[in-house]
Amino acid sequence: MHHGRDQRGAALVEAALVLPLLMLFVLGIVDLGMWDYQTSQTSSAARDGARYASVDVIGTDKCLAPCTSPTATPSADNLEVKSAIAARLHGPAFTFTVRCLPKTGTTYKPCTADMSTVDRDRVEVSVVWTRPAMTFVSRALGASQTVKSTSTMTISG
Repeated sequence: MHHGRDQRGAALVEAALVLPLLMLFVLGIVDLGMWDYQTSQTSSAARDGARYASVDVIGTDKCLAPCTSPTATPSADNLEVKSAIAARLHGPAFTFTVRCLPKTGTTYKPCTADMSTVDRDRVEVSVVWTRPAMTFVSRALGASQTVKSTSTMTISG
């Protein structure tokens, strides 16, 4: 009888040692899964913004430098792009940039929709936000992540 009592105590000690490690592992997996999901959502948000901007490009970007919100006052069309992005991200503060590119090349240009640009030029939307740590595991490591994504589509005006 005395021998059985010792084994029950050993099982309790083993569980006390293993369960915290298992919990750290599970929470780490949850955190990594959320990072991947939110990165995917950011990519979809940039694509949603680019889709809106490619169809309703007139006035989207009247400057050669990036039109960024909230540091610059966005045009009414940029507010619509911002709404398309916000609908996908569901709440975090973000910045976005709307820029236009020629059919080939990487030199930014003013966005317009006319016979010379439709189905030729491209619109590029970039989204950036900071994702805070989700669990105490990543908070202990000081892990926050800047999530960025860019999507480019042909202007279809």
